[in-house]
Amino acid sequence: MNHTKILSFVLMLLFMTSCSNDDTECENAVCTAHIEVVSIKVVDQAGLPVQLDNVIIANHTGEIIDVNQNPNNTAQGLYLLVDDSHAGQLPLETNIVTFRGMKDNQQVVYQEFVIVKDCCHISKEEGPEEITID
Repeated sequence: MNHTKILSFVLMLLFMTSCSNDDTECENAVCTAHIEVVSIKVVDQAGLPVQLDNVIIANHTGEIIDVNQNPNNTAQGLYLLVDDSHAGQLPLETNIVTFRGMKDNQQVVYQEFVIVKDCCHISKEEGPEEITID
C-alpha cells in the first residue's frame, strides 16, 4: 500500500514539473542570434500601400506593446507587429495580439493575431500577411 502512495506521489511530482511554465525550462536553451520579426502589410483596394497615421499594438490583457515603426517601412504599408524583443510583453506561450490602425482620426484596421513564443523566439501562428482596407 505504501508503495502505491509513493509511486502516486512521484508520478504527481513528475507531472507537475513537466507541465511547469517556469523560466527555468529556458535556462539551458541554446538560441540563435537571429531576431524573429512578425510584420504585416496594409494596402487599399487597388493594392497600393497605406500609410497609417497611428498604430496601436496590444497583448491579450490590453497592455500596449511599444513598437517603434520605421517611417521608411510605413511609407510602403509595412508595419512591425512584434519581434523577439517584445517576448517579455507576451506573458503566455500562445498570445492574442491586436493590431489597430488609425487614418484621419478613424480606426480603419482591427486585426487579431496569434503569436506564440518559446524559450528563444516568437512567431505568428495565425493572422494574415496582408490586410486590405477600404
